[in-house]
Amino acid sequence: MVSLLLLLAKKANYQPYYSSSESEVSCVVIFRRLKNQPSMILDTVFPSLINHNVEVSSTFVFYSLLIPTVVLLYVYWKLSRKHLLNLAEKIPGPKGYPLIGNALDYVGSNTDIFSNTYKYSFIYETVCRVWIGPKLLTFLMDPRDVELILSSQAYINKGSDYSFFKPWLGDGLLISTGDKWRRHRKLIAPTFHLNVLKSFIDLFNANSREVVKKLKTEVGKTFDCHDYMSEATVEMLLETAMGVSKSTQDKSCYEYAMAVMKMCDILHLRHTKIWLRPNWIFALTKYSQTQTKLLEIIHGLTRKVIKKKKSDIQKGIHHSSAEVPQDARTVECDVKEKTVVEGLSFGQSAGLKDDLDVDDNDIGEKKRGAFLDLMLEAAQNGAVISDEEIKEQVDTIMFEGHDTTAAASSFFLSLMGIHQDIQDKVIRELDEIFGDSDRPVTFADTLEMKYLERCLMETLRMYPPVPVIARELLQDVKLASSEIVIPAGTTVVIGTFKIHRRDDIYPNPDVFNPDNFLPEKTTNRHYYSFIPFSAGPRSCVGRKYAMLKLKILLSTILRSYRIYSDLKESDFNLQALNLAMTTINNIQGEIDIQRLPVDAEEHTFNNWTIKYKKSHILHSQCSTIERCTNTSDEKCQFCIYTNTLELPHLPEMVFPNNVLYLIHSSGAQIEFNALDALRKVCNGKLPIKVACADVWKESRSPSHLEEKIKPFDWTFSSDYTGTVTGPFNIIQTDERINIEKLKEREKILFYQDLMLYEDELHDNGIAACTVKIRVMPSSYFVLLRYFLRVDNVMVRVNDTRLFHDFNTNYVLREYTSRESGFRELGLPLPLFADPNLISPHLPLRTSVYEKLILSADEGICETNTSK
Repeated sequence: MVSLLLLLAKKANYQPYYSSSESEVSCVVIFRRLKNQPSMILDTVFPSLINHNVEVSSTFVFYSLLIPTVVLLYVYWKLSRKHLLNLAEKIPGPKGYPLIGNALDYVGSNTDIFSNTYKYSFIYETVCRVWIGPKLLTFLMDPRDVELILSSQAYINKGSDYSFFKPWLGDGLLISTGDKWRRHRKLIAPTFHLNVLKSFIDLFNANSREVVKKLKTEVGKTFDCHDYMSEATVEMLLETAMGVSKSTQDKSCYEYAMAVMKMCDILHLRHTKIWLRPNWIFALTKYSQTQTKLLEIIHGLTRKVIKKKKSDIQKGIHHSSAEVPQDARTVECDVKEKTVVEGLSFGQSAGLKDDLDVDDNDIGEKKRGAFLDLMLEAAQNGAVISDEEIKEQVDTIMFEGHDTTAAASSFFLSLMGIHQDIQDKVIRELDEIFGDSDRPVTFADTLEMKYLERCLMETLRMYPPVPVIARELLQDVKLASSEIVIPAGTTVVIGTFKIHRRDDIYPNPDVFNPDNFLPEKTTNRHYYSFIPFSAGPRSCVGRKYAMLKLKILLSTILRSYRIYSDLKESDFNLQALNLAMTTINNIQGEIDIQRLPVDAEEHTFNNWTIKYKKSHILHSQCSTIERCTNTSDEKCQFCIYTNTLELPHLPEMVFPNNVLYLIHSSGAQIEFNALDALRKVCNGKLPIKVACADVWKESRSPSHLEEKIKPFDWTFSSDYTGTVTGPFNIIQTDERINIEKLKEREKILFYQDLMLYEDELHDNGIAACTVKIRVMPSSYFVLLRYFLRVDNVMVRVNDTRLFHDFNTNYVLREYTSRESGFRELGLPLPLFADPNLISPHLPLRTSVYEKLILSADEGICETNTSK
């Protein structure tokens, strides 16, 4: 081959150097001289071959031309990258194979890829070089070096892998660079102004309450919390980013939500499956066809909404935030809130600096509305942005706002389930803020959630939603932590996951510890040591939006449910080479959400001690089979209820630890609990028809009629009046509770409301047993109520009222049972949903009036009743 090159050189009137050390240079110069003279090759090579009596074949000619060409091209390519290669050799990193480099480490399952990448961070602690074929990746894991890259306007170009998002997001804020990025960033930043974010609070509350309702079906079960978080996040974004109200969301909005989630799955695949990275290979797969269909749905809805809103603007119709149900609306505070607020952005309450380019101290009042509405209005007012560019920005917000916050909220709930002691502290903080109220979360409330915020930041530290950040270098960069120079043409990868787990920054970094974000611990910590949403000029513009949404969503869930998990953090199978970190199974089947936090209080009023316990619902199955089978004294609550009651099945929700005690100093006691209430449910061995059974059968569909009537009262009707023990003398009485006295506006010293059990009757209505107590300076009043509604059939209300005047030595107890069919009442349907509204209209069926006399006199019978 060298002889051939020399022959070509002679023909080209070029005399090369014969020094072996310069042979590569000679070959390149020859190649440059000949590349525009292809005929010279034929004129020179073939006569030479003939002169040497070589038998020429087409195959020989082909390889004679191909091999030198390939070699020359390779040598030229190597020399053109000589600067990069020389600097790369000085960067520490694992040895690779010829041509493919370290690419084999990035083949396998998502978990394996993450594990292989993370292991290098322990060998090369601050900087690591990795070759993926010809592509040079340099991982940075020192906050000083990270600051050098992220804080500079010179290194704002995203890595090449971000091109996977281009078919969906176009040149949106995530991908665009240069003047276009700066112009759009300046335009979009004001849409995240504090006043705009505050206008979304009612929407966040409404959607969070909807999540709580949906989770009700999972009570006592194990399930995948990420599915619920993902769905809730998309619905919130539809309302806040696009201004599409839930009341107007149609099938196309549902399809859009599903398309967004499926598109994220495809993008994750392209990041983790190396063979799907080349566009030409991806185009041949089924994923490409699926992506095309999904993007038709996503872009179609965005364009439709933009067209509709532009038309409304031209007609003078201006949109505000989407409609919100009345019970999710917050009440404006009379006290003017501060303009400068701590705690809204992540870490401000912990003393962290915030470099976000959104000025919340503007004296001008920002307009309220969805991001799309604000951008369209900006375009109307002269901003240089096209409809297509607006679509790209809305699509970008929908993507970035969905995947990252869904992952963050899922990890948060999982960690709460693992760390029960930490969850207790969060619940106590929420109890201090909200007390017994079920009111929506206000903006002021979010500022008081300091411990929840620390837990959320610790979640973002351990499982950052953006685990890696990539930048393409257009010029050499000398690192701040060493003398190493990263060459131009390198993809710099910020190892957020590793930075957040450096033991010189976070002691015991693999331990979940919210106290890592106490103000005194963050004071001297490098700002770029905590970058869950990036930092610098290309940091996430919506991170304040994300924090406000997460605080409202997560606090609403924890006010209604307690989280349990059988997992340990070591069981998490992480996959992080996508834009958002998740687990391989999203913790599926390992989260147990159960209603109500563990709670207990005890107070003394005169000679009475009033106390209660409140906790989660009964498990749906035995949790300690071996122990319950072998011992009779240490059975779990499920087995106690099942063996004691012998009902074919229990109500959907039973609260075994919800108990109210009224204890007198004499030892007399009145107790209200679910077990004794359910003892009163009929469990006869022969089939028993409930009241109005025939009417019920007439109103049911044929599928319902195929089921046999169950051999017990399937409505769980109970005439329970409380469990009375101790020195009480119970007699019939003509004295009645003074209702007018109860209506007086006397100060309430104590109030509590407990659910004992509830069942939705297979979606045919509701059966619920509750107990409420309120204590005033002169008396206390208890209402124990069983409420039954069989839809379109009947209503029943069994009430037990107890009243005690502290100046008397007795308790008045009144039991009434009221019942009627729907047809007989002829009342508007909304009344049937509220027992307080429907009860006065129901005819009285049964009544018992008793006096429970407190006395220690001889001959008084001590009773133990569950009437």
